[in-house]
Amino acid sequence: MLAVDRQTFARFPAINESPLYSSNTRKMILIYRKRKDGLVWHFHTQCQRWPETDYVQVRYLNLDDGPRLCEECARLEAKMFPPN
Repeated sequence: MLAVDRQTFARFPAINESPLYSSNTRKMILIYRKRKDGLVWHFHTQCQRWPETDYVQVRYLNLDDGPRLCEECARLEAKMFPPN
């Protein structure tokens, strides 16, 4: 699990974008999912643990609440958007 703080969050510029694409706006739409009984939020649809059933879905996370993001999702996102 990846405990999220503002500095970690800022390392992933695309984290405010999404693995889901909206053809109407030509923008990525960020969706976070976790299992209803889970603690870890997922944001990359190619993650092996991306919840397909029995999940909670939100568009925004409050960083002040210290949400936990999936490490695999973070690695997948980092591969898509490597540092300059």
